[in-house]
Amino acid sequence: MVDISQIVGFVALIASSLSFFPQVVKTFKTKKAEDISLYTLFIFITASTSWIVYGFGRSDLFIVLTNLIIFVLVLMLTLMEDLNPYKNFRVEQNTILPKLSSSF
Repeated sequence: MVDISQIVGFVALIASSLSFFPQVVKTFKTKKAEDISLYTLFIFITASTSWIVYGFGRSDLFIVLTNLIIFVLVLMLTLMEDLNPYKNFRVEQNTILPKLSSSF
């Protein structure tokens, strides 16, 4: 017999894991990740890592799986943001130019 808490845990696993998937797909397709805050991604990596350790400590498969999936998706976003070779350039009429700094 399935416990109600297992059903809730499974729903949380699916919903939480899928929450980052659209952003990963969009970033991969557009190759643009400049609007994503690296600080937010680092906080999510820290949080999911902490939850994974906590889940192992409690032997809770739902906590571990959910946060492992989130960790992988956020890590992918972080790498796409950090490794984007054109993030410091702007495109004008098929020409790649350095971004102009507006601060003096």
